[in-house]
Amino acid sequence: MPLKIETKYYSDSKTKKQSQEVKIGFIHDTIKNSYLLEAIKDEMKRNNGVSKILASKSIIVDTELVKFIGNAAQYDAVLAEHLRRAIDLTKSDKSDCAAIYAANSATILVAAYYSFAGQDLSHINIRGANIRGGYFSGANFTGADLSFTNLANIQADDATLVKANLRAVKFGILPKLKGHTDYVSSVSFSVDGKYIASGSVDNSVKIWKVETSKCVSTLNSHTGTVNCVSYSPDGRYLASGSEDQTVKIWDAKTFECLTTLQHEVSVQNVSFSGDGKYLVSYSSDSKIRSWDVATSKCLAAISKDFVDFEFSCIVYSMAVSLDGKYSKSSSKSYIQFFPFESTKF
Repeated sequence: MPLKIETKYYSDSKTKKQSQEVKIGFIHDTIKNSYLLEAIKDEMKRNNGVSKILASKSIIVDTELVKFIGNAAQYDAVLAEHLRRAIDLTKSDKSDCAAIYAANSATILVAAYYSFAGQDLSHINIRGANIRGGYFSGANFTGADLSFTNLANIQADDATLVKANLRAVKFGILPKLKGHTDYVSSVSFSVDGKYIASGSVDNSVKIWKVETSKCVSTLNSHTGTVNCVSYSPDGRYLASGSEDQTVKIWDAKTFECLTTLQHEVSVQNVSFSGDGKYLVSYSSDSKIRSWDVATSKCLAAISKDFVDFEFSCIVYSMAVSLDGKYSKSSSKSYIQFFPFESTKF
């Protein structure tokens, strides 16, 4: 086997003796990784699936070794099974060695594109693992120790994390979403967290898929800056408000424009009721309007004449109560609540 041998000589000034240190290593990491993989598989074969190499020291920072073993696990079902069992072992074995083995195993399996979707991972201990980008949709992490684990970009929709230890976990940052040709003025997540809508000074609304960070649709119906976007809580609609004095309501699935609601001046903010049946919009003339989404009819308009103090200010945000009875607007210095149908046209 090709080896690298380094020899160093040392001299002791007091004893005037010389000593020699010889280090033996591998010429190339591929050779080292191949040797370690065979040693790990041999240990598993002899010790009922247990590898002392993986249980004695974390290999998580050695990304090349992790990738090498992960690539092998894609095509070696026995190896993948032993690694998966090592994770479950920590449900009963609370030793440090078991935790190290499990963290190494989880990291390798994620590198092997192994899917943990829907699996019972309750009460496991993979402290310090790197499961970045892993598939954990619907997984049960109840009571699991995930402390110091890298969870960046994992797919974990519908996962359960009740009483899980999330101390010092790393969530990471998703890649930048590039595609608008001018400043982005507003963003909104879909209720299931799978999509992001963004409004821009370039007059467009773009829909992004979170999992891939790719734009799946561009909505170009507005003729002015899109100041605000908002998904309905029921996931059916997306609303956008623009400098072109309109609010547009879109089908959140097909991205078809369902209706256009007219203001007299620029629209600054929009917000849906909890059931998605109503929408409130604020325009730069200090008017807040409430709309019936199904009929596109304006139910009420509230202006500065409605309140007992000057209302000609900028409303920075709005929200509608879940029962659809009340709306809230917040400006620089106060928050105002009002019933939906307080002032009729």
